Amino acid sequence: VVLKTDAEKETKAKIEVPGLLPQTPEEHLEYGLAEKRKLFRMQRDKRVQEFSEEGEMSVASGEKVSGNQPCTASVPVAAVDFTELVLPFHANHMGNTFGGQIMNWMAKGASAAVWLHLKRWSAASLSDEVPEILRLQPVAIDQVHFKKPSHVGDRVQIHAVVTRVFESSLEVLVRVHSAGVATQDNPAEINVGYFTYAVSNGTTLLQNTIADVLPDTVEKRKEYKQAVGRQQFRVQRQETMAKPVSALSGLKVDFAANAHEAEEIGVVCVSSILRIKESTDLRWETLPEKEKGVTALVDLGLKISGAQTRLKLVGTIRCRPRACYDMLRDTGQRKQWDPTCLEIKHKEAVGDEVELVHMIMATPRPGPAGKDATTTQLDVVLLRAWREDNNTGSFVVASRSVRDDSKPASPGVERGQLLPTGYICAETPGTGGEMTDLTFVGQFDYATFEFARPHLVTIFQSFKRFVEAETVAI
Repeated sequence: VVLKTDAEKETKAKIEVPGLLPQTPEEHLEYGLAEKRKLFRMQRDKRVQEFSEEGEMSVASGEKVSGNQPCTASVPVAAVDFTELVLPFHANHMGNTFGGQIMNWMAKGASAAVWLHLKRWSAASLSDEVPEILRLQPVAIDQVHFKKPSHVGDRVQIHAVVTRVFESSLEVLVRVHSAGVATQDNPAEINVGYFTYAVSNGTTLLQNTIADVLPDTVEKRKEYKQAVGRQQFRVQRQETMAKPVSALSGLKVDFAANAHEAEEIGVVCVSSILRIKESTDLRWETLPEKEKGVTALVDLGLKISGAQTRLKLVGTIRCRPRACYDMLRDTGQRKQWDPTCLEIKHKEAVGDEVELVHMIMATPRPGPAGKDATTTQLDVVLLRAWREDNNTGSFVVASRSVRDDSKPASPGVERGQLLPTGYICAETPGTGGEMTDLTFVGQFDYATFEFARPHLVTIFQSFKRFVEAETVAI
């Protein structure tokens, strides 16, 4: 809900935000993905609690918990309190404090609490383990809730406390209260959030060095225990987020029974393919491909290691989008149209719209200087996700490599890594749904792209012929 006018602001009247009306097939698919992301957010507290219970049990039994091995020494909990006055330039035209300004004050309190903890650690240390130079590095800001607004003239009180020290980071809880002139004795909580910092000696991060906190109240002990769950959740979310352009090393995925992590990675993968297809920030250039009926476009990356190049292939197929979608999802028929697919070793569902596929692929590789490209067998573990919108007749199938330690590479075969790629199927306008506009989106480093491009066009054409032949046969 939003405040509509100044008059309604005085009466606290609110209106419902108008609903979003997606227009393009890609917008409809993204609209559906938003519902899944909302569900993930709603489940966050439950999952943090589960992680907390599992983490505390592991700590009690002596097992290693990711990121949870600080220095064995402890110092009293460091807490910082200060007050800020909301001035006109801190607020918008309706007198509400900017969210960014509140976040700025929260970060100020969090960093001050960390510095106080480091000061106590340094004072309590009887050895030379404390470096002469210490620098803070923000790592994460999560679970920030904007509960209520504050206004010009309010006194905003910030309370920041270090909740726990991990192997290479510290977590800080920040609470913000606000009170007007008439309500000074009854401040209301308006914001709460958790900030995570790492500490370096100027060159490298400190590991297992900083003293942990010694909680001395019931509330502090509760936050101390739950911090394990929040840390585990952060680690998981970092693994599910889109990686930078140089991240060609895949992801480590622990497929739990509830498949939450797999579902989130699937949503991120599908969403990234949709964004690339519709992005106006990329500089698409049309390539002079010889294959009939295929338009190839490229967004060239730099000719350096880690730079990313994106390829988009577009063509029209004489069949319904649903038929294309079903063929793309059916891994059992992939070898019939994809010459790079040598063997499907394993397939299992890990969510409602996600599956894990372990396969052997034949991938083109640059040959020695002055020689032609070669073909190399790669063992890949793919997380495949899909999404459909029957109202618009649009579908997407996306995949990316993940690292699953339970599925080692085949003997003598190199383990391969693939960035998110996928196909988008949509009705061809003016055909009554009888034809499909098929788009392939792929991401590669520059060297791989140069040698893989002709093979990808061939695969695209092969799929087109296969689907049309199968449709006619039916």
